[in-house]
Amino acid sequence: MLPGMLLLLTLACRPFAEGDLIGLEVSQDGPVTWVAWESPEAGPSWVEYGLGGLALSTPQDEGGTQHRVALLGLIPSETYSFQAHTQGSDGLLSSHPDEVDTPHLPWGLLPWIASGNDYESEGWFLTSVLQEGSSWAVIMNRDGEIVWYREAHGGASIPTNSISRDGSAIYYTVNDREQVDDVSESVRVRLDLTEIIVTRTPLGHHGFAELPDGRHGWLALEIRDVEVEGGEMLTLIGDRILEADEGNQDTGNSETVFSFFDDYAQPFRTCDHFDENGYNLAAQDWTHTNSMLYSSQDDAYYLGSKNLDAVVKVDRASGEVLWQVGGRDSDVAFDEADLWSHGHLSQVWDGGMVIFDNGAHHDPQISSIREYAWDLEAGTMELVFDYPDPRGRYVKLLGDARKLPSGNYLGAWTSAGLITEVDPNGELLWQLESPLGSAVARITYLEDLYDLQ
Repeated sequence: MLPGMLLLLTLACRPFAEGDLIGLEVSQDGPVTWVAWESPEAGPSWVEYGLGGLALSTPQDEGGTQHRVALLGLIPSETYSFQAHTQGSDGLLSSHPDEVDTPHLPWGLLPWIASGNDYESEGWFLTSVLQEGSSWAVIMNRDGEIVWYREAHGGASIPTNSISRDGSAIYYTVNDREQVDDVSESVRVRLDLTEIIVTRTPLGHHGFAELPDGRHGWLALEIRDVEVEGGEMLTLIGDRILEADEGNQDTGNSETVFSFFDDYAQPFRTCDHFDENGYNLAAQDWTHTNSMLYSSQDDAYYLGSKNLDAVVKVDRASGEVLWQVGGRDSDVAFDEADLWSHGHLSQVWDGGMVIFDNGAHHDPQISSIREYAWDLEAGTMELVFDYPDPRGRYVKLLGDARKLPSGNYLGAWTSAGLITEVDPNGELLWQLESPLGSAVARITYLEDLYDLQ
């Protein structure tokens, strides 16, 4: 079945005992299976389901007599048992047990290969699968089964994803794979596919943020002819933060919150990547900011600049740089040997972060998962965890790292087609590996899929 095609199975033509539920229907929309029914009296309702039994259960709905409950996390190409229930005033009302076959994955998607099981929690993983000519936002389970998916349109790329602030939906970005055509947008989608909101993000790349006031922020390319340190006049690519109302489709209706050209130091040569034509544009690549996070606690952005090898905190209201760690103008001292090299950032907190250190200028050139801690008052920063790839691989593009609630570290090794979990001692506990050489982008741990409703 093609993704998005609606398959309707009606199971109402069967005898029901008096007081049982009536009009039971099952429908499937891509990765989501729905069970709907009518109860003879109002009451909270739910569905028990599972493979070879009824070990799983959905949360209860809000009651009433008309019920439609989504079954989430179902493994493709399997036969699930299920039974619907409504709590009546005189006892439990139930449907007859039945079965439903889940659809196959769309062409081009395959389950990943899992190994190791020495982890503390099951959970799920939101990420992106990048393939030649296609890209998918997906959710996988610990066994590498893809239980949810959304494909980017027109062969575009999905490099970044996250969970909404209220925990009810998924966000992901869509960009032109070659960064030639400006098709950039952010997509908000509920896991049950009942709501999809698209925000046009002109010149967007790498990062975005859902804001508490209904606004949407994103990283955007900015090209200017400027004088760099030393007096050269060059055409440079920098970055800025743009904002617009969520759902906005007007490409001219955005506000600049921060610009590296206007609100940072005078441009300067960074490394040999400076002289590359970044993003397939005829300009030199100055900042190449590849990460953007937002903190509602202090209404500020954290920007991770690849070419500066720095994390910059920006006040949203004023556009002022509050501090910088790493890089030439760092507000904290550090050992040069311990600094990351062209990394990607998805997790930062007051006084520290976890970063995927791509290792572009390390010798030897090896990628790693790293955690840093800093003290702005003392002006110090230290490397507190380092997990270099044990096979010595170098991930040139993307990559991601997170610290899990257990204290373990989750890593997405993009071009290696690998997801790993290691403990604080650097011991590999579990991994998923692509069967077809697919790449993997940012990754987010999900404890319970039903939290995303």
